[in-house]
Amino acid sequence: RVALLGSLRVSVLIQQSPQAKGDSQGTCGSRVDQAGDADLKQSHRQRLHVWLPSRRFLAALIACWVGGIVVIYAFGVPGIALRTELTLPKAAMASIIFLPGDILKSLIAAWLVARLGSSR
Repeated sequence: RVALLGSLRVSVLIQQSPQAKGDSQGTCGSRVDQAGDADLKQSHRQRLHVWLPSRRFLAALIACWVGGIVVIYAFGVPGIALRTELTLPKAAMASIIFLPGDILKSLIAAWLVARLGSSR
C-alpha cells in the first residue's frame, strides 16, 4: 500500500510468510521515498519564504519596539506619574491605551525600512 501524507510519500509493504498462511503474523516494512521527502522540503521552503519576514524587517521592528515603546514608556510613565500626581500603576494604566497605536506605528516603520532599504 502507498499512503500520501501531504507531499511525503510513504510506502508500507506487508508480506506474509509462506509458513504462516493461516496465521495473522507477517512482516511489515516501511520506506520513505527520498524524492517525496525532497519535494516536501522544497515546498515548505517556498511557503516559509513567503511568510517569514526579512532580517532587515525584524531588526527594524526590534529597534522600533526598544526605542519607540520600551524607552519612551520607561521614562514617560514615571513622568506622567510625577506631573499628574498619580500612582505609578495608575499612570501605566492611563498610558496603556496608546500601546496598540505604537505597535501599529512600529510595524509600519519596520515595513518601510525593509522596503526602502532593499531598493538600493
